Amino acid sequence: MADELVRAFREVGEIGKGAWFRGAPFWSWNDKLEPEELRRQIREFHQQGLGGFFMHARIGLDTPYMSEEWMQAVATCVDEAKKLGMLAWLYDEDKWPSGFAGGLVSGRGGEYNRKLLRAREIPVDWNMREFIPHDCSLAVYVVTRKGRQWLEWKEVTGKALNMSEHRGKVIVEFFVERNGYIDVMNPKAVEAFIRVTHDAYRERFADEFGKTIPGIFTDEPSCNRQAYGWTEEFPREFFNRRGYDLTPHLPSLFYEVNLNGRDWKKVRHDYLRTMTELFVENFTKRVYEWCETNGLQLTGHLMAEDTLWSQIAWIGAAMPHYEFMQFPGIDQLGRNLLTPLTMKQCSSVARQFGRRVLSEMFGTSGWNASMEDQRWMAEWQFVLGVDYVCQHLCLYSLRGARKRDFPPSFLDHQPYWRYWHLVNNLFARTNFMLRQGRPVTDILVLHPISSAWCVYHPEDRSPCENLNQQLLTLVRTLIGHHYDFDFGDEFILKRHGKVEGSELRVGLCSYKVVIVPPSITWFDSTLELLEQFAENGGQIIAVEPLPERINGEPDERIARFLKRKAKVVRNEPEALIRAVSKLVERRISILRDGKEATNIACQERDLGGGRRLFYIVNTERNAEEFTAKVEFSVKGQVQLWNAETGEVKPLPVQKEGDKLVAELPFASAQSYLLVVDERKEPILGDTSQDLPRPTQKNTVHAVSLRPKWRVEPHELNALTLDYCDYRIDGGEWVEKQPTTWLCNRLIRKAEPCHLEVRFKFVVEELPPADSPLWLVIEQPQAYRIRLNGKRVPSKPEGHWLNFAFQRIDIRGMLKEGTNELVLECDYKPPLEVEAVYILGDFSVWQTGETEFVIRSPVREVESGNLVTQGFPFFAGSISLSTEVELPSPSEVGADKVWLVLDGCHAIVAEVNLNGKECGVLVWSPHRLDVTKHVRKRNKLSVKLVGSLRNLLGPHHRGEEILFTGPWHFEGEQGWVWGYHFVPFGLDGVCFVYTR
Repeated sequence: MADELVRAFREVGEIGKGAWFRGAPFWSWNDKLEPEELRRQIREFHQQGLGGFFMHARIGLDTPYMSEEWMQAVATCVDEAKKLGMLAWLYDEDKWPSGFAGGLVSGRGGEYNRKLLRAREIPVDWNMREFIPHDCSLAVYVVTRKGRQWLEWKEVTGKALNMSEHRGKVIVEFFVERNGYIDVMNPKAVEAFIRVTHDAYRERFADEFGKTIPGIFTDEPSCNRQAYGWTEEFPREFFNRRGYDLTPHLPSLFYEVNLNGRDWKKVRHDYLRTMTELFVENFTKRVYEWCETNGLQLTGHLMAEDTLWSQIAWIGAAMPHYEFMQFPGIDQLGRNLLTPLTMKQCSSVARQFGRRVLSEMFGTSGWNASMEDQRWMAEWQFVLGVDYVCQHLCLYSLRGARKRDFPPSFLDHQPYWRYWHLVNNLFARTNFMLRQGRPVTDILVLHPISSAWCVYHPEDRSPCENLNQQLLTLVRTLIGHHYDFDFGDEFILKRHGKVEGSELRVGLCSYKVVIVPPSITWFDSTLELLEQFAENGGQIIAVEPLPERINGEPDERIARFLKRKAKVVRNEPEALIRAVSKLVERRISILRDGKEATNIACQERDLGGGRRLFYIVNTERNAEEFTAKVEFSVKGQVQLWNAETGEVKPLPVQKEGDKLVAELPFASAQSYLLVVDERKEPILGDTSQDLPRPTQKNTVHAVSLRPKWRVEPHELNALTLDYCDYRIDGGEWVEKQPTTWLCNRLIRKAEPCHLEVRFKFVVEELPPADSPLWLVIEQPQAYRIRLNGKRVPSKPEGHWLNFAFQRIDIRGMLKEGTNELVLECDYKPPLEVEAVYILGDFSVWQTGETEFVIRSPVREVESGNLVTQGFPFFAGSISLSTEVELPSPSEVGADKVWLVLDGCHAIVAEVNLNGKECGVLVWSPHRLDVTKHVRKRNKLSVKLVGSLRNLLGPHHRGEEILFTGPWHFEGEQGWVWGYHFVPFGLDGVCFVYTR
């Protein structure tokens, strides 16, 4: 099987190969940028299998944005990336959202600032003397209301109102509110943004555009903010595009009222269509054209792409923008699976125009998001069309609030960093295969954003969310029953859709079947395309409820057409799949207990040359493996392409009628790359023989252990001190306050003062006298430090985890009992007062809600959670060792012996048996074949590697946070005084003997 594709598949998973298929994380530039540290971190990226990085200004940046010093830092990184064959991506803003250019554009004010159309209601009561209109008032109405009904609308001149005539009525005013962000619908503001940002980069780095610098990231631009986006030219543009004056119909945007002969759904539709067009034309398309001219790729993502309501509330619609991005992208936040709409909206346009899809992923998923978590989240996106990873976030510095900036962070401060290439190599091979050939997609689902425009309201999500839920039902049914599809955006269909024979072509893609989802309205151009498609023999499925409008206006033609030419079905899985199955061939069926396994998703690609790829992803976090029956309706040799190892081998299958069948085991978040080579004959046999594993059927003996373990930490233990006492200017001591609260109060106050901060901790047993003992503190040079009344030198001796965490030797300075550490300074903003850490060869035990004590180091532990056995704040790796007597395989009639880790609460587990390295486990199943290493008397060692979660938190929320923001570390609301840790340890092991 030594062909070119196999060779490339293997090689792209090797460090330093295939930069375009490897991740390029957000690299948070958040401190004083030093050239050598920048280069060092880039080398770390390279060693752990990253292909590039996005140079991203972030909270805490201490090098002036876009200054000469900034440009020199960019030049340094471009130079280092070029040496290593990496990609140095630009980012177009100081933090986010993109467009304000670090204040250089938004700071101009006036027409440059974002504007929002708002409404306010003012009841006219007996105490009301006068009505003062808003400075940017557009229209004022006096309205008669009865209960929830608005009966009579009378437009008035605000300044001429006689209050006595309107007692008991309501004044409703429509006005424009200015916002600090830029007006992305104003070409003047957007051109200023391009001049300040893009042109400045072109002047310095044009020679590397399209080479080491492949493109520029735009982050969360928006034209709206849960209101109605506005620009000064909006009334004129609205009239030119929609053919009527907007002003007399403003109430229809906020109230279900028909005024001046115009239907309120029509007005909302037309307003939001105009808003979307202006945003696309004046922001995205302009930046896209600049990039096209200058050899860069515009990538990034928009704000709130995920639901119909959120899109309208921030950007009008997502899909029209993707046509004008050379490298469109999305955003995934939290430790969860994104709604499929987010991926399919973007990947559909990318397929239609032959582009790739970036995802900014893993942000806010917490310090302890494991590699299995990362795989689970990423592969769900891969199977739905994402093929480029932008990991969020690599923190240049951990100083101050930076460490709380929407973790996790991926850099060498993470204990598992040196293993991180394992997931990056898997991503590289997977994304390489997902760029080969072309996707096989027969179905086009029309995207109903224009229907959501008709019922959008800034404060009432329910009508849009109801439509969104109906769309999700349809989409999840197709995905769960293994029918791939693309979305068809109406703007794109109008420009690029055409009928060829009995198929509908959009750009590079052709579709045999069009599905009209539950909807309210469609563009007239969409109806015309459907009519032509049906006339040429194209197949249409219409899902109830059927639309009743064209361009937002009541029109019976669309429903009549669909009833006549489409197969009309209820929005129920069985009805939809019954209709689809009659029109579309399903080339793969994945069955669990005899039914389609709806938790498993699949992408099919035609690789050319008679080969088809089926990428199969288990989206379930199942505790135990299950077996799925995979049926192929295509003929040929089935091959397993292992993205972890690069191994390619035939997979034995069975024949059942005209199908090839394989039974595949699925562990938590398991995936498979399966290639069917039609040029070769299938290998017939039992699939399980080629994918050996212990099962109930083949297990003949098992030895289950929950032993005591000898414990060997590979790093020093830590005690985090994040509560302090403090006093200001010699006043009274304020006792036991979170350090983050103190820091935020000082920064808000923004005044110099004399500050004393006191940390107390208890030592019951002193650490060994000859062992290292460190105080770790941020910015020690800012303080006069005393420990138990003795002066501590402020000059550090190196650092721990990150250059921001400075180490000071305190050997011989601790005492049994209560110890007091006092930091004193003449405080000046923006000094950040942070938690401190004690590092040493000791154990830490919780004795109260907020109390911990230091004791002698632990040398033996029980199976289970190490957090409660002396290591609550530990950040590093620990080896657990034990001895066990085992029978030989022949004694129990077995062929193989498997080591299974039971309840592995760690990011990485590295197994050593009898001095032999057996393997590294980073995701399920936590199992290894140890047959050749087993002896009668065995020495077992399991090295567990953790994360920074228990060291850095958040500790004070009472539960595990799967969407982690800065407020979870700092916010006083919801604060829990006690500590919450995540488990770290190993519940047990089992040796399983199989035949």
